[in-house]
Amino acid sequence: MSNDLTKARQQLSQIRTYLRMGKPLPAIQALYSTTLIVLKNPLMKSEKDEFAIMLEDAVYCIMADPEVKRLFPLNIIYTPGNERKLFDDVRMLLETVDSSIRDAAQDTLRMMTERRGNLFASGEEHLKNKELPQARADFVALSKEFKDDSAMLGEIGELYLKYGEYDDAIEYLEAALKLNPELAHLYNHIGMALRKVKNFATAEKYYLRASNYLGRDPNLFFNLGRLYLDWEQWDKAVRASAAAIKLQPDFVEAQRLKEYAETKLHNSTKGRLG
Repeated sequence: MSNDLTKARQQLSQIRTYLRMGKPLPAIQALYSTTLIVLKNPLMKSEKDEFAIMLEDAVYCIMADPEVKRLFPLNIIYTPGNERKLFDDVRMLLETVDSSIRDAAQDTLRMMTERRGNLFASGEEHLKNKELPQARADFVALSKEFKDDSAMLGEIGELYLKYGEYDDAIEYLEAALKLNPELAHLYNHIGMALRKVKNFATAEKYYLRASNYLGRDPNLFFNLGRLYLDWEQWDKAVRASAAAIKLQPDFVEAQRLKEYAETKLHNSTKGRLG
């Protein structure tokens, strides 16, 4: 019993702190839990008097809180000896406030989701219409508002890549991977964007890093082969395309890439020998 009473005292002592922090729900939960402990345990007169004072103070503080008043218009009054009524009243208060807070949280989430969708759609529409400044404005607003959403940053980067805005694509894809290095599919995309701007060395690093996550993806090795083709590293292009074919024997594009790279490698070797 002593452990229960110690817990009850600790919970009651935290109520004012919760309310100062603007957190009425844990304050009410503490009062509810404490009232239950008092009801379940036989108390000595000194303990009854002690808890009567503490409960009265806790009820007063909670019912004076502006947020509690807004969510629960009724007033709870505690009279020592009527802990059962207090318990029932606090349970009703807890259910009401909990439900209100959950509803408010769901409304906030719904509004945030709707705003995110609207900004994303607006940005994509501007990209379609070649209105780059307006698209950037939408995506900057989106990225500031949801700055910790790595998946969303990746989606913005993929969209820029789709519409050929490679520098913007790189910026967002890098930001997404910095937040979450395990977004494996983005390595391929940032590699493609870097290849398009002829930043071959950095693109190679991202492709090789992607192999840690996508080691058995033939498209990864095909894209790496495309990079080496543009970089005119014919021997590496042959090896990368061969790796793609090994994983997917009917990969026609990889076979063509390999044959082209082999021809280039043969001609460059022949030229050096000649």
